[in-house]
Amino acid sequence: MAPREHELEYRPLMAYWRNSDAVSVSFAPHADLEVHVPLDFIARSGNDTLGFVQFLAQLLVDESGVLYSDEESAPQLDLTSAPWPTRFRFVPGESLKLDSLAGIADCRSTTTSFLLDLIGRDGGDYFTETLPSSCTAAHLVPVSRPGIYHQLLGVTDLYDVSFGRLMDNRLCPLYYSYDWSLYYHEGRYFPHAFKPIDPVGTAINAI
Repeated sequence: MAPREHELEYRPLMAYWRNSDAVSVSFAPHADLEVHVPLDFIARSGNDTLGFVQFLAQLLVDESGVLYSDEESAPQLDLTSAPWPTRFRFVPGESLKLDSLAGIADCRSTTTSFLLDLIGRDGGDYFTETLPSSCTAAHLVPVSRPGIYHQLLGVTDLYDVSFGRLMDNRLCPLYYSYDWSLYYHEGRYFPHAFKPIDPVGTAINAI
């Protein structure tokens, strides 16, 4: 039935996804559940990694756990790698968590010239007043997403100083695990902690 003139029609978000391949995640035998996540959705999330798939699985059962390949003899997954259309299994209750891994690859992906350029420009972390020796040359958009740079800016060199900031070593993994971010207001960027539980995140949220 078509909506009336004063009514709005809401479509499920999945209706806007392209018909793409998907990853499957089984929770058996711990739960009678199997989910299918379109690769297009993961790619558009801003975190095109298996770590994000593990994070989604954790949200579904509200419990930490580890994502494994469904093949018995397969080695432990590299959570920083991009997903592919296959079947995984999620084991809840194990100690390895996404929070301890998220952003590690991006926090380590740097060059000496990029670091020196940021030290020369920033002189330290502006928010925590941390010295350069305890800072990371961080990209504002993850360097693991070169397609975003090419799509928005048409560039292939990801180490221009304008693409990063000198970031406190404690803040870098929290930034890439989406615990905090920057928002623009009246000509300035302000830090905002989505989960002000960590002492460092709580401190910068008040700036």
